[in-house]
Amino acid sequence: IVCIKAIGILLSKGAKIKAFDPKAIEGTKKELGNKIEYAGSIQDCLKDAELCLICTEWPEFKIVDFSGMKNKIVLDGKHILEKKDGIDYEGLCW
Repeated sequence: IVCIKAIGILLSKGAKIKAFDPKAIEGTKKELGNKIEYAGSIQDCLKDAELCLICTEWPEFKIVDFSGMKNKIVLDGKHILEKKDGIDYEGLCW
């Protein structure tokens, strides 16, 4: 729910959102419909992205290859990211 709210705020500011979550995608589609783009993988989601917002604790998000991003800015809302080299990283919340 927190990530849905964050997406809503970003959309209201004119952001284009591409999201990936292998476990919550159906719920997100019900909530947001076609307001955002849905990716089939982490790499597809990050391709040419300016910012990555991590809002989940799924294991596949612990080690991510950010090389496909346009800007490597990462906001980690769960403090799960293990490798932070080569990115502009900020851990949020706890």
